[in-house]
Amino acid sequence: MTGTEFLIVATIFSAGSSVIAGVQAYQQARFQAQFALVSAEFQARIARQNADIALQLGERDAKAALDAAEAREGAVRRDRMRRLSAARAAFGAMGTQLAGTPLEVLSDAFLTAELDAHLVRHQGEVEAVNARLQAQLTARREELSAVGILFSGQGTALLANFQATQSLIAGIGTAGSTLLSGFDEVRFRNSLFTPSGGPSSAPGTFGFTSSTSTIFPGPAS
Repeated sequence: MTGTEFLIVATIFSAGSSVIAGVQAYQQARFQAQFALVSAEFQARIARQNADIALQLGERDAKAALDAAEAREGAVRRDRMRRLSAARAAFGAMGTQLAGTPLEVLSDAFLTAELDAHLVRHQGEVEAVNARLQAQLTARREELSAVGILFSGQGTALLANFQATQSLIAGIGTAGSTLLSGFDEVRFRNSLFTPSGGPSSAPGTFGFTSSTSTIFPGPAS
C-alpha cells in the first residue's frame, strides 16, 4: 500500500469514526429525551392518582365526621330527654302541676337540649367541610405538581432532542471536514509527483524536460 492509499484509507476511517460518534451521541440524547418524557408521565400519573386519593380520603373523612356528629347528636338528645323525663317525674312525685314555673323550667331544659344537639351537628358539618376543603387543596397541589412535572419533562426532552440533532450535525460536519482535508492532502501530494509536461513527458523527469542531444552534444559537423 502506497503512502497516498494509506492516507485515503486513514481519512475515510477517521471520517467514518466521526459519523459513528455523532450517531451514537444522537441515539444517546434521543434515549435521554424519551426517558425524560416517560419518567415525567409516570410521575405525573402518580401525582394525579395522589390527587384522586386525596379527594377520596377527604370524602371518607367528611362522611366519618358527619356520622360521628350524628351519633353524638343522638347521644345528646337521649341524655337530655332522660334528664327531662327525670325532672317531669320529680315534679309529678311532688304533686306539682306542669304549669307556670315548672313548665318554664322544662321548656328551657328542652330548648337547651335542642341547642346542644344542633351544636353537635354543626360541629360535625364544619369538620366535614374542613375535610373536603383540605382534600381539595391537596388534590389541587398534586394536579399542579403533575402539570409542572410534565412541563419539566417536555423541556428536558426538547433540550435532549436539540442536543441529539447538534451531535449528529457535528459528527457529519467533522466527517466532512476530515474528508476534505484528507483529499486536499492527497491532491497536494499528487501534484508534487505529477510531471509538469503532462502525460507525454517522460516518467521520472518531475517537470524537468530536456533532450539527450542537449545534455550530451554530438561531434560538430
